[in-house]
Amino acid sequence: MTDVTCSVPACIRPRGTRGYCSGHYDRWKKYGHPDAARPLNTKVPRGASLRERLMWRVDPDLSPDECWIWRGARGGTKKRTGIGYGKFTVNGRQYDAHRVSWEIHNGQPVPPGMQVLHSCDNPLCVNPKHLSIGSNRDNVDDMVSKMRQTYGERNPQSVLTDEAVRDIRSSSASDAALAVKYGVGKSCIADARYGRTWRHIA
Repeated sequence: MTDVTCSVPACIRPRGTRGYCSGHYDRWKKYGHPDAARPLNTKVPRGASLRERLMWRVDPDLSPDECWIWRGARGGTKKRTGIGYGKFTVNGRQYDAHRVSWEIHNGQPVPPGMQVLHSCDNPLCVNPKHLSIGSNRDNVDDMVSKMRQTYGERNPQSVLTDEAVRDIRSSSASDAALAVKYGVGKSCIADARYGRTWRHIA
């Protein structure tokens, strides 16, 4: 007898286009693969509260201290990490899962103009123990202190490399000569040489 279930292992939903169920087929269309490592968990009971909708998409076996990874839809995917934030929609309104989690577990809305920050640096985490309120400045300062910003070789527009900057700083050649060598302007060489840029290089 021909198997009539989805070709993704452990998925028992009915097989459809390309051998996938409708949920995994939608992921294949969006991502080019069915994202089989992330469980399909979209059947939220009708009339469920925001708390129920949130916890329906979190593994119930996780401990109170580890990251509660969101298993539903994602948005705001970051190019560098490929990871986005948990999202869900109720009656046409989209919610950020981590913000809803903070509000539910703290019993109050996020103050106007404030953000919900992740101490674990995992955008998909909705564990309230890992969430705190902060300003955009707090968020940026936290990012910089943990060196998660785009800098140095991580910047796709960078011409210099870490090795080149070390060479520039140890070289006795003029800024003009080094600018020709590395194909950048003299000011770029000077900034790298005197630590105005590439500050992460010792």
